Amino acid sequence: MIVFFKAGLVGLLEEMRDEKLAQLITRTQARCRGYLMRVEYQKMVERRESIFCIQYNIRAFMNVKHWPWMKLFFK
Repeated sequence: MIVFFKAGLVGLLEEMRDEKLAQLITRTQARCRGYLMRVEYQKMVERRESIFCIQYNIRAFMNVKHWPWMKLFFK
């Protein structure tokens, strides 16, 4: 079966297809980038929380390291 189009209609249909394809690709890229940035942000938050935890523990250690009973643990 052969379909005949008016002059210029095939070009118009191809342009419409190209626009839709460009929109789909753009949305897909945006979603992928959004996902990757959310993952990266979560890693940054976890690193920050880890840093605070380490700092808290080091500060606590620095406060008690000179106590006589604590020196017993270090010998």
